[in-house]
Amino acid sequence: MHDASSIPFGALPSPTPCPHSRDGSLDVVLAYENDAIVHKFLERFDMPFEEARALFDDVKKWMWLSGRPGRPQAMTVTEDILILDEMWHTFILFTRDYHEFCRDRVGHFVHHAPTTRSEKDRILREYEADPEGAFARSERRLEEVLVFVAEHLGAGAVHRWFVELPQRYGPEFFARAQRPTAVRDRPELLAALADVDRDYRAGAH
Repeated sequence: MHDASSIPFGALPSPTPCPHSRDGSLDVVLAYENDAIVHKFLERFDMPFEEARALFDDVKKWMWLSGRPGRPQAMTVTEDILILDEMWHTFILFTRDYHEFCRDRVGHFVHHAPTTRSEKDRILREYEADPEGAFARSERRLEEVLVFVAEHLGAGAVHRWFVELPQRYGPEFFARAQRPTAVRDRPELLAALADVDRDYRAGAH
């Protein structure tokens, strides 16, 4: 029996290419470099620059796959490879660069389509109604994705995305390496703001 809590919801963004556009070559996609994106990513995650750059290469490959014929519908960024989703989010922040990359390199705009609440509820109902059947279908969909990735990028990509990344960038990594970005996560800033607020209130009377 499977536990419904193990259902891989994640953010589950899915590449949704424009059906009327031209696909670029993988070499053209991988030749794209933008260190500003990598540095922005490193503002949030503590890791070596080259490691982050490799993750950016992974995202470019993932986006390129979005336009390959026969892409499985189940090819989504699950929680196991959430680190790719984080890099993807960072890329999207650079809206002009992202648009130009999609247009000039990939050949189509790759939309980020997170799983909606209704979709999550539907998946959960399926697992609650028939856990064994739902997991069997999930395993078949995963197998389709693994075969598709292997056909286009080789066994090395399958191993990296579905073995190495889940092991290296799991929950422990996010707890350890994610840098504080909000004021509420930085006690020294909260203390400084409290001093400013106190001085302001004192001067207002």
